[in-house]
Amino acid sequence: MTTLEEVFININDDLHNTEKSGKFGTVNGSEGTSLKGTAEKDVAVENHNQSGSFEVDKDSADGEEGEYLVRGSGCCTTVQASIIKRWNIYKRDYCGFICQVISPLILIFLGLLLSSGPSKLHQSPPKFLSTAFYPQQRIMLNEYPTYEDAAHTMPVADMWENFPNKTDFDVTWTNTSDYFQMYDEFYEFRNEEPLFPYRYGSYQVFQADNVTQQWQVYNYLNITSQDVTAFYPQWMYQTILRTATGNPDFTFNITTTPFPVFYAFKAREQAARTLDYVFMLSIALALIPCVVVSFILNEREKQLKHQQLISGMSMFGYWAANVISDIVASFVPILLIILLNYAFSSDTPYGWMFLCLYPLAVIPFSYITSFIFTDDTSAQICTLFLHFLAGGAFTAVIYVLQLLPITANLGDTLRYFGLIFPSFCVTHAFILSKDLPTLVKTRAGAISDQPDLDLMEWPDDEWAWFNLKADLVALIVHFCFGLIVLGIIESPLFDACKDCACCDKATDRDVMDMDEDMTEAERLYDERRKKMGAKALFRGGSGLADTAASGLVA
Repeated sequence: MTTLEEVFININDDLHNTEKSGKFGTVNGSEGTSLKGTAEKDVAVENHNQSGSFEVDKDSADGEEGEYLVRGSGCCTTVQASIIKRWNIYKRDYCGFICQVISPLILIFLGLLLSSGPSKLHQSPPKFLSTAFYPQQRIMLNEYPTYEDAAHTMPVADMWENFPNKTDFDVTWTNTSDYFQMYDEFYEFRNEEPLFPYRYGSYQVFQADNVTQQWQVYNYLNITSQDVTAFYPQWMYQTILRTATGNPDFTFNITTTPFPVFYAFKAREQAARTLDYVFMLSIALALIPCVVVSFILNEREKQLKHQQLISGMSMFGYWAANVISDIVASFVPILLIILLNYAFSSDTPYGWMFLCLYPLAVIPFSYITSFIFTDDTSAQICTLFLHFLAGGAFTAVIYVLQLLPITANLGDTLRYFGLIFPSFCVTHAFILSKDLPTLVKTRAGAISDQPDLDLMEWPDDEWAWFNLKADLVALIVHFCFGLIVLGIIESPLFDACKDCACCDKATDRDVMDMDEDMTEAERLYDERRKKMGAKALFRGGSGLADTAASGLVA
């Protein structure tokens, strides 16, 4: 049972007890629930449970002598009471607390773990070109050089004696002198079974002249191993130097130092990390308005808003209390998300600013979109998907389009369409905060490489309109424009469509499931409103005004 239902039951019980005690006289059957008083003077009823007081006046100007109207509560009082009601409901709504606070924090924590972990790109260490990297290798060598000079040519076997760590290799000799035939033999030798250990290289000695010091060797390499292009030539160089100098202990060692990690690889990894965090952030932000629309649709679906309005609650007071309550509640997860970002040293210096503006922008936006739905479940599901697609999927698509030169102009245009959604403004700002240097450098390279595409130069100023300023202004506009649109929707301008499915009075009066006291109270309020104007009618009583944001005709 909701707090508002408890209020109306208490009111009905109080009226019943009053009727029995005769304090206010008897109930006139022709007038429904209007109470006849016996006193001719005004009676002041003080409410001890709140700071204000209500006056019970006898109204005889309209011919209904003895009917007492409780009035005197201002807008601030009703807003305060409604906020207290929202706070009491929020304290009992454990599912809403998990959805609005716990779940976003878990998602943000996972996103920060993915984006702030150690890089998978590492600088390879220097490598000494040793034969130990390829133990028990099988290679093929020709027995005599292909170019033979009887006076100077030496057998290849003599060279092999100077090969570094020759015991680590299993040599197969061939006496083929034809170049093409030897190439075929090398290929067939590499494919012989068993394949393991694999053959990564072989040599064809073309000339070996120890007198004229003329040495020519062909290297046949299996480049499925990227290191063989450095290892096998190096071993043969050392063999030739040992043979030419006649010193078998001669050493000619080489250590390779790889190039640093390419900037392109670092940029891709950074982009992937950014998208991982934005994906988690978009889901976390999408959960916050789900709780907002859930409460609004729940009150509308159960006619609780309608009961408050016919009981004297002003439309301004109703929405003002909801706006204040939802914004304050939304700042709880937002502030915790900001603390998590700082705890992980997230490189988004202006992210806190956009996160603080998000509740102000998304609350009016969610109120407006809530008029599209008629039930709580569909509203939550559609709101979740709407903000996830806008803040997650659409942001990622725009990011990729702007990186590719051929689609950069399309991405620059669609980027402004995303400003319609508050979640896009926040996630897009986070991407720019993290990857702005990458985007600027990529766009500059695309302009120089493909000048015919007529690409716009990306400004390197973070607060340029194309960067963060547009997102910041869009969030502020969402707050102001959303409140204006909400006021227009609830204004008399839309009275003509009050019976449509998306408005409060969605069901016909004759099929509304309301008790007799509520129906009669509504009828009496309509009659009194025609005679007295738009006065707020409240019944003073102990413990009622501070429990609910509405009163009732007494």
